[in-house]
Amino acid sequence: MKISKTQSKQFKTLLKQPDFGWIKDLVKDHKDAEIYLVGGIVRDILLDRDSHDVDFIVRNIEIDELTKWLTKHGTVNLVGKTFGVFKFTPNDASENFTAFDIALPRTDHAAGTGGYKDVETQSDPKLPIAEDLARRDFTINALAWDIKNEDLIDDWNGVADLNSRVLQTVGIPQERFEEDYLRMLRALRFACQLNFEIEENTKLAIANMIEKINDEIKSLRVVPHETIARELMKSLVADPVKTLDLWDEVNAWKHVMPELLDMKDSPQHHEFHAEGDVWMHTRLALQKLASKDCIDFIQKHFPKFAQERANPLNPDLVLSVLLHDISKPETIQTPENDGVDRIRNHEHETVGAEKTRHICERMKLASPDEVGIDLDDVEWLVRYHLIAGTRNIDKMKPTTIEKYFFKNPTRGANLLLMIWADGSATLSPEGEPAIAVLHDMIDRINKILSHFKKKTAAMKLPKPLVDGDEIMKKFKLKPGKQIGELLHVAREAQLSGEIKTKKEAFRILKNQLNTTN
Repeated sequence: MKISKTQSKQFKTLLKQPDFGWIKDLVKDHKDAEIYLVGGIVRDILLDRDSHDVDFIVRNIEIDELTKWLTKHGTVNLVGKTFGVFKFTPNDASENFTAFDIALPRTDHAAGTGGYKDVETQSDPKLPIAEDLARRDFTINALAWDIKNEDLIDDWNGVADLNSRVLQTVGIPQERFEEDYLRMLRALRFACQLNFEIEENTKLAIANMIEKINDEIKSLRVVPHETIARELMKSLVADPVKTLDLWDEVNAWKHVMPELLDMKDSPQHHEFHAEGDVWMHTRLALQKLASKDCIDFIQKHFPKFAQERANPLNPDLVLSVLLHDISKPETIQTPENDGVDRIRNHEHETVGAEKTRHICERMKLASPDEVGIDLDDVEWLVRYHLIAGTRNIDKMKPTTIEKYFFKNPTRGANLLLMIWADGSATLSPEGEPAIAVLHDMIDRINKILSHFKKKTAAMKLPKPLVDGDEIMKKFKLKPGKQIGELLHVAREAQLSGEIKTKKEAFRILKNQLNTTN
């Protein structure tokens, strides 16, 4: 297959790195050996994307001989003798790459259950590379770089699909998905990560088969929740809006997270939500979160402590924005049915936090490596996403602001982003976003920080001037509720800039005790 000189050079440049020196030695010791780069690394090189997961196929070397040779030249873990798959780390490996996957050519024979484990895989060192590639899921993954001949093997027109930015299966979609139901979610994930369109027949097959994602055999799930969680979260952090839309198009939400669908056609008060129903509001909030406007706002307005921690597409925040109004449909009150003055959703944030925890636990969304969520943080963000809109910010105590935005600075940065995304998606009839309260909150945060600039180069609040033991010793008090109250008084005064020394703290506490006694 002919590719550009630049693309060909990228393959050669990769393989010239010291981590791949073992390849020449392997070929030198086995004259008939054929070695191919396969899978995602080939796709990503052709797309000019970074990739560090490197897979190889080795032909014409028997498994026992390959095991012996690899063991002599590095650390080897034979995943399975039948599979003929090795995890190999060369002796002179650098930190640039994790262990390489090295496999013999394989054939797959699915049992028809849709479980990837229910596939009989047989390795064969003599099997033509074309037959190994034919068992793969999508054309863009059925590519191989022939290292010896410096040529690309593309029997399924994967390069054409890469150029057209189209995702389709190798062969008949239904057959590929029957072999492994998870491939349906992988298709959705690749479309979101690569910004590809899914070919019509492939998408239709997903829509027709997606309910099988919940199949069970002897009360055990064919596709575990943990595996679904990994694909969903990878999709969401790559492109939250496309994930929402695409999963909706193929009816995946109905079978994975049906609670989301209740947001459709759930009305909101037009004066405050001219953008539409709860679904449209949530979609717009995700769109805003993933936009350049979000980055611009962070760089221009966020306090430094939050700016340094602000990652709009981190798993906790993306999922929190997706679920922040999940309970609006069940808490809705209307003038017609409930006699209220307008559409209201009283305590939807509290109910939504509890519902969010239930959804996340059921789907095991904390389980995936790298993209797994912190369940406590997600629940907390949903519970307090209205913190700036339900209180008089001018009268909010400094210790309250400290509690929400400084006790856990990463949570605080995420909460500011949550407020921004929610407010940016809350539109007046004139199309104006409701972010004035966020500016007010940021002003309060900056005012508190302004008292401590000389001592807080890292934009952290200073430690309290006094602790409980010091208060008890100074005023000869016993442990109890009163000590906590005095600590609170001293901290309020410190954060307000009223006191700056321990001596001043004791003075204000003495006055407090005289007043209360």
